[in-house]
Amino acid sequence: MSEYRAIGRIEDAAVAGGAGAGADFTAGEALVQPSLNRITVRGQVHQVEPKVMQVLLLMAARPGHVVGREEFLDTVWAGTLGDDYLLNRAVSELRRIFGDDPRSPRYIETIRKGGYRLLAPIAPARVAMAVPDPRPAPAPGPATAPA
Repeated sequence: MSEYRAIGRIEDAAVAGGAGAGADFTAGEALVQPSLNRITVRGQVHQVEPKVMQVLLLMAARPGHVVGREEFLDTVWAGTLGDDYLLNRAVSELRRIFGDDPRSPRYIETIRKGGYRLLAPIAPARVAMAVPDPRPAPAPGPATAPA
């Protein structure tokens, strides 16, 4: 399976789960912006690798349900040499960003010999939560007098 088809499967799953393909959503108190590979938690912006975002999107597609290790490897690393190390690294990165503790999880729970489960509630992002574009706004044009 090509990487593009794998990403399409992840996005389709995210839509079914309510996250929306490429649509911004919240996971607990975090703003997730899949199209930018960006997660903002308590005002701190984190850029993540595409595979890390895909791991999060796969869990967000079915919040509260266990996603098996094999499903992560078959979907996120389809057709490539994905392994447990890469999956563990992606989950560790997400936990670091969320400030999550695997012994007392609020975001990602490890299911022994099963996989991972997203605990944080998922909701579409409100426009007010969106992080502003870092590019400056264009300068206003010359003022014209009303006719």
